[in-house]
Amino acid sequence: NYNKILLEDIKKSFEKLEIVTSKTHNNKICITRKKEVEKFFKEIKPNNPKHMMKYTTIKNSPVV
Repeated sequence: NYNKILLEDIKKSFEKLEIVTSKTHNNKICITRKKEVEKFFKEIKPNNPKHMMKYTTIKNSPVV
């Protein structure tokens, strides 16, 4: 179960913040570019420890 309108609103909000997302699929919005992930964490500042750990891993990984 998911809310399509909420997903669309989130995607529009990312667009306003100029955060590029990949296509919405499987009821998820993905931010896949390292630069965009960094921008997301700078602008949104989530506090979930799980996400912060993932971000730290991505931030410290080499660019592929």
